[in-house]
Amino acid sequence: MKQLTFLVFLLLSCFLQTEVIGQNKKLPTIDYTKAFKNKKLTKVSIGECNFPSGVLLVGDPFDTDVLNPLTKKITPGKYPVEIMVNPVPEEDYYVIAFAILKLKKEKAVTWELAITTDLEESQLATLKSDGFFGFESKSQLASFFDLEAFEKFNKEKKAYYKKHKKGNFYTDFLAAEFKAYSGSNKYSLEIGDWNMHKVDNTSSVPMFSTGGQAGRFPVYWGLNKAGEIVECVIDFFVVDIK
Repeated sequence: MKQLTFLVFLLLSCFLQTEVIGQNKKLPTIDYTKAFKNKKLTKVSIGECNFPSGVLLVGDPFDTDVLNPLTKKITPGKYPVEIMVNPVPEEDYYVIAFAILKLKKEKAVTWELAITTDLEESQLATLKSDGFFGFESKSQLASFFDLEAFEKFNKEKKAYYKKHKKGNFYTDFLAAEFKAYSGSNKYSLEIGDWNMHKVDNTSSVPMFSTGGQAGRFPVYWGLNKAGEIVECVIDFFVVDIK
């Protein structure tokens, strides 16, 4: 009984520690107000997604082993996922410039860098005013994950590769979903630039292209005038905000 009590205390202590990381340092902010008003950008809703745990992870759905939750929690609920697409100059197609998990209908007035629970204070101390940690996407895809969906999705991938050791989870399993879900949309390529993958009847994983490029991308919390979180934004560096 004493061992169990100690284990619960240890887990609680670790959780509380991750909650305060970053509170002693002013995190970088950015202003997307002008960028989001860019008339070239078009907002597209890709569907609603359930976030029952309130624990949010953001990153490459094909590199989930390196992902950690964001330090700030969201209110559990069902929220719309939006993308903002930008036309490619002299080409007849669009790329995704931003992905937004909209948590409240209010507009954000400032955006604060989101950080993950694995970062240490010593790492944050090296962060410059215009710097970020973000996540790396090798597959040119990104996702918003609720913790429950994240765990189920990983289990689904592992089961697939256990059965198909030389298979490809995207080409064999998800490619058809992407094409069916968004391939006919005028803002998407024919192969599909976004998808709402249903893991089961209660859990979904939104997936979207990272602007057609691999690399490291920042995540920001959009805040209202009261400093409350109203959205979570991924910037794919398609639009120059300066």
